[in-house]
Amino acid sequence: MAEPRIRRVVVGLDFSEAGYQALEAGADWAARLGVPLELVHVLLEPPLVGSAEYPLPLPDPGWREEMERWARAKLEAAAKAFPGASVRVAWGQPGDLLTAEGTPDTLLVLARRGHGALTRFLFGSTASRASAHAEGPVLLVGSGHRT
Repeated sequence: MAEPRIRRVVVGLDFSEAGYQALEAGADWAARLGVPLELVHVLLEPPLVGSAEYPLPLPDPGWREEMERWARAKLEAAAKAFPGASVRVAWGQPGDLLTAEGTPDTLLVLARRGHGALTRFLFGSTASRASAHAEGPVLLVGSGHRT
């Protein structure tokens, strides 16, 4: 059985310094392979406030749209250096959503460590989850990575 060909490179960008290093590495691989580059940022769904029967309203109903605009603007700014790159903002748990992006025909590129120990403790390591459970190749980029 032939190995699946890489048809796209997806970079999970968390806007950390290490995340931008992962973007550089992912862009380099996309160029080498001659495949599309996609930048993805995952926004965490807010925790349930109140209860299912009595939910409490969030202070500003437009906060979700504002967060999406903010993330999209940051992604688009990062993508300017890589003509043809696409951007996407998603909502959910970053580890789950980015792991699902790791299909056999996709090279998933992530920073080994992004926002630090407290975030890893609270939400788990996106990189660890993806490297253990993605169906396709995962490139984890460490600090100080040079392309």
